[in-house]
Amino acid sequence: MNTRNSIIFTNWGDFYFYFGRTKAGLTIGARLEVVITCVSNMRKILVVEDSLTEREQISLYLTNAGFTVRAVGSSEEAEAVIANDRPDAIVLDVILPGKSGFEFCRRIKNDPATANIPVVICSTKNTEVDKTWGRMGGATSYLTKPVEPELLITTVKQALNI
Repeated sequence: MNTRNSIIFTNWGDFYFYFGRTKAGLTIGARLEVVITCVSNMRKILVVEDSLTEREQISLYLTNAGFTVRAVGSSEEAEAVIANDRPDAIVLDVILPGKSGFEFCRRIKNDPATANIPVVICSTKNTEVDKTWGRMGGATSYLTKPVEPELLITTVKQALNI
């Protein structure tokens, strides 16, 4: 590993440490309390995708961009997650087992407790009718798969106003 431009943060117990170079040279194991603030301010994204491969890929893109990600395979699982740990945004597939992504989005947007959670639909369904259904259901944005990582990240950040 080249530590010249690397910064690695790790959590060991309740302490966060920085490994990398500073202007003064190599610093190993310097305790950083400011990281605790950064970690606690990470935005939580719920990914609802029935395809394990695509769920893991989307989650990886978002995690690498600094988001905390929780991923589930159905709208029913997503409802349980939202009830216990409200996300800051949702990335949602349309074709899901049970309730469709369109139905799930409408339910989220019609509930005053969750209506302000931005929903980014990410689906293989790419007709104008599908996009219209997404907008009518309250989706903030509609992306077509396969989605480029940069576009996904930019769209989620825009939905979160960051």
